[in-house]
Amino acid sequence: MHHPLAIVGRFGANYSGDCTYHNAFGVMAKKVASKVASKVASKAPDLFLKLLQTNFKGIQIEKEYKFHPARRWRFDYAFPFLMIAVEVDGGVWTGGRHINPAGYINDMEKLNTAASMGWLVLRITTDDRFASKTYDLIKAAVEYRINES
Repeated sequence: MHHPLAIVGRFGANYSGDCTYHNAFGVMAKKVASKVASKVASKAPDLFLKLLQTNFKGIQIEKEYKFHPARRWRFDYAFPFLMIAVEVDGGVWTGGRHINPAGYINDMEKLNTAASMGWLVLRITTDDRFASKTYDLIKAAVEYRINES
């Protein structure tokens, strides 16, 4: 007889009736997949950043911008000189971190603090990154901040 973990690994389900191995394997597989995905993503070119840089030439745009002096908070994308940030909320349809109660409350604290510091934070979903409505929104915010002074 095969070890239950071997069956899980080969067929994706635990046919021995022992859920311990299946659950442990599932959690482990998710962690490994997440680490691999983040390493691959970190080496892949960021097309959204390239799009922003192409459309807003001459304006500094940074990815993973640390905006708070004491906290480790970062904006996904920021126009530091204009104090505009773009936060990409992933997992909206799959129960991701941004919509679970703890994640939502943490995001509120971060974004409220950013607002109190003068930041204009635009929130978009992963699916909206390349939509014309997103470009129009960012363009309007940039124009507003440039004309504000």
